[in-house]
Amino acid sequence: MLYDYDGITAFHYSAYRPQLHHQILTRCLGQEVSFVSGLDIGSGTGQSSLALTNFCNEVVGIEPSQEMLSKALIHPKVTYRSYDKHTIASEDNIFNIVTLAGSLWYAKSQQLLDEICRVGKNKGLVIPYDFDMLLTDILTLLGYKANDNNSSAYNHQENFSGLNTNQIEWIEAINEQIEFNISIQNLGHLILSEKENYLFFAENYGKEDLFSKVVKELSKLTQTENMSVSANLFATKYCISK
Repeated sequence: MLYDYDGITAFHYSAYRPQLHHQILTRCLGQEVSFVSGLDIGSGTGQSSLALTNFCNEVVGIEPSQEMLSKALIHPKVTYRSYDKHTIASEDNIFNIVTLAGSLWYAKSQQLLDEICRVGKNKGLVIPYDFDMLLTDILTLLGYKANDNNSSAYNHQENFSGLNTNQIEWIEAINEQIEFNISIQNLGHLILSEKENYLFFAENYGKEDLFSKVVKELSKLTQTENMSVSANLFATKYCISK
């Protein structure tokens, strides 16, 4: 969670995120499961927390970025809290399920895992998950060129390997690819929500009214209002054992 989430990134995150969080959680949990309490670590602008409400009576979303929290989506089942990246503000043995949607790579530490096991109930589930939008062809059409100096070691399949996992048991790993339709407007938000993309297009298109410029160029290149895109889905399912 050390990533530089500023106000612009938070705006595009809050404007649109693909409805993949619910799909991944359904794949991990099934349709009928129901928990009392869930914890979403790295809740961002709340899409992952809202997805968790489909499986929980109440959800706590914790997030270190104040920009993200200021734009978090309101839901009657969700309470958002600031997270200091060290201690989870909760009593012991509270949560039936803990999720980390695209946040474990930034936050992974023994301290985090120990905190998850502390606040999670015995036999509670822990699910780090993520998705990777396959936008290379679209970005290439827009003239995007990755900066080799900014290459990232980011791992969409990050899990708790390498840590002391005495209090947590591995259940299964998921790796699937799907396709879905997206409007050109939402594709523009999706592209600009990634900081590297935003910086490239701001430099090459100009910062002023950048979103409209990207959407206009997308419309010109695709000649359509909607298009099909692919994404890889990743999740690892664990059970707390203490």
